Amino acid sequence: MHQTEKIDFWIVREGEDSYEVAPEVAGAIADELLEPLGNKVCPFCPNKAQSVAVIAYRLPEPGADIYTTRICEDCARMSDEQLAEKTQQDANAVEKRRKEIRAAWQDMIDSGELVPTGEMRRNPTTGEMRPVYRLKEFTDKKH
Repeated sequence: MHQTEKIDFWIVREGEDSYEVAPEVAGAIADELLEPLGNKVCPFCPNKAQSVAVIAYRLPEPGADIYTTRICEDCARMSDEQLAEKTQQDANAVEKRRKEIRAAWQDMIDSGELVPTGEMRRNPTTGEMRPVYRLKEFTDKKH
């Protein structure tokens, strides 16, 4: 396992045993390899992602989700450090987008566009109960 400033990072290349290289995430890596390739593209270049390497990463916090992705043969030639840095950049972009989405939701709640329905649902990541919201325009209509 490699650690960058904000993520825990593992890479398993073709021919390596994920249970030896990355026992903490071997199951997640095996699941990624079982997924059909479909039209997956390498996250670091425009090449079609092949099964030559799988990257797993997570934010280093309790209960954080593990994310996996396949990378192409060309990118798999990079060093673990280079791939960890590229993965960190990708994770930062994803986190930035999540923050933007949360801010947009909060703006809609503050403006009254989203209103609570009175229902509560469990957040699958944190386990906490959260209110369910609906667009105000749909709550004003009769069924």
